[in-house]
Amino acid sequence: MNRIYGADAVIERVEDLASVILAGRHETVRSDCLTGALPLMRWQMYRGSDAYRRVTILRDPWARLVSQINRLAILGPDGAGQDGSVARSLAAEVAAADFTSRPGLERFRRRLQPVEGGLDNLQTRMLLTGTMSAMVKPLTLRDVDKSLSNLAEFALVGFCEDQGSLQRGLLRLTEQTAALASLFESTGKAVALSPRNDLAREVLEPLFHYDQVLYTRAKAMIAARQS
Repeated sequence: MNRIYGADAVIERVEDLASVILAGRHETVRSDCLTGALPLMRWQMYRGSDAYRRVTILRDPWARLVSQINRLAILGPDGAGQDGSVARSLAAEVAAADFTSRPGLERFRRRLQPVEGGLDNLQTRMLLTGTMSAMVKPLTLRDVDKSLSNLAEFALVGFCEDQGSLQRGLLRLTEQTAALASLFESTGKAVALSPRNDLAREVLEPLFHYDQVLYTRAKAMIAARQS
């Protein structure tokens, strides 16, 4: 986005700024472009949010989960703690987990608490609207329907595995020209979990089950739009 709008016109990590604005520790801001990881329902709480065209990117759910776990493993509890108590707690669970055995994987899955910003079907939850309980409640296929319906209202939906198309879509949307950035997609260094760990994929499947349904349906929806 910096290539399109210029660095001075982009505010990054808006989720951090949003929390201090709500707490009254920062004045409200105006910007051409805001980027970050913010649940849709939280974004809609802000006055003026409907003036922005929404863009999002989805990622293969298993690759996304592996990447998040490896990032937590690299940061450790102290490093992850800079992102809050939830991240610290998750990093501690990752550090204590055995990802090589079925009992270890099942124990890890059982110990995960339903928290905002957790590991459980995060992409589906981020696209829900209503109340913040959606970030922690048990999900159903009706929630996937709602997330997909909300996704259909976005100005642009991209996929991490096809970043070239996403960048070209952004240029069309903004009617700008810019050189495409280098393309990169990785699950991160496999310090804790490899994407080729089939046992882990089987045992941890409930953590990305609904995300996989959403991802598959979203790809079909976007393909139908482009046909």
